[in-house]
Amino acid sequence: HMGHMGHIGHMGHMAAAAGHMAAMQAAGAWQAPPMPIPRPPPQEARRESSRAQQAKQAKQAKPRAQQAPQPGALRATTAMPPAPPTEAQPPAMRGACTSAADVVERVREALQSQIDLVACAEASKGPRGWNITAYVFPEYAQTSNDHLLLVAQKALLAEAGEPWGVCLIGYAFEPFISMPLGFGCAVASVPWGAAICEDHFAKGFCRTPGACAGQHPKDQVGINVMLKRARKKR
Repeated sequence: HMGHMGHIGHMGHMAAAAGHMAAMQAAGAWQAPPMPIPRPPPQEARRESSRAQQAKQAKQAKPRAQQAPQPGALRATTAMPPAPPTEAQPPAMRGACTSAADVVERVREALQSQIDLVACAEASKGPRGWNITAYVFPEYAQTSNDHLLLVAQKALLAEAGEPWGVCLIGYAFEPFISMPLGFGCAVASVPWGAAICEDHFAKGFCRTPGACAGQHPKDQVGINVMLKRARKKR
């Protein structure tokens, strides 16, 4: 009888254990229901999507100049020596004649442009400088000489009447010397960037020749302008 009661108690203990295990398994299998993920309203979601798309497009459209240079390209750029600075010429010197031959050609062209009075104008270089000869139509040889000489003088002053490039000596005073067939004058190159004697270039003489520190005209070139009668009439 005692054995039977012990068997019954053992069976009850096992049943209780089985029930406890089943309860534990059921408790382990149970999970809390998932929390709902908050989502923005449809209008706000569209705004966020638009901002993200604009940021992506801006990143793709970033200029190449703002991107970091490659190491090799940076080394190649820094290895190049900087270009030396150039000294700009003054405005008055830009386009100025650079030689006596240039001045002579401009004067010859000015005389040749007087097609109603001049048959032709020629320039030649001799041992003492340049000679510019304008051949005037016979019917205008006496009445147009003063006008033609004035045309040549204005051309000389326009091309060399400043202390730049090639300068007409005495341009601000009396640069022209009368001659039987026309007039004569002289030009000289002005050294760029050097201190010059402005009186000698502008007036044809230096006021303080013994104490002057400026450079005086060197290698002066004579220019003679002559008017001659053409052989044929217009």
